[in-house]
Parts: sequence; C-alpha cells; structure tokens
Amino acid sequence: MRILKYMVMFTVTAGVLFITSGCGSLSLFSSRHVHYHASPEADKKIETLEKRVEVLEKAVNEKK
Repeated sequence: MRILKYMVMFTVTAGVLFITSGCGSLSLFSSRHVHYHASPEADKKIETLEKRVEVLEKAVNEKK
C-alpha cells in the first residue's frame, strides 16, 4: 500500500509539472497562448498562421 501511495503522489506531481510548465503548457486562467520564440522568422510564421486561423473562423461563423 505504501508503494502505491508514493506512485500516485509521483504521478500527480509529474502531471502538474507537465501541465503547468514550458511553452506547451495549458493556460488555466486565459485563452491566450504565449509563444517563446527568439527568431523573427518564427514570429512571422506564427503571425501568418494566426491570420489564417482568423480568416477560417470568420468563414465558419458566416456559414452559421
């Protein structure tokens, strides 16, 4: 039983660390994802993708 308790504690702790750390972390209190890219090329690609997503979202909303 003691080993099971430690296994559960380890799994929960590892899960919390995984969910709340890094660029891929879940944003629990906001819907905005923060990107940690140092290069301007990566930032430009992200901006382009965000614009494409906005266009697609508008198209879907217009069909409704």
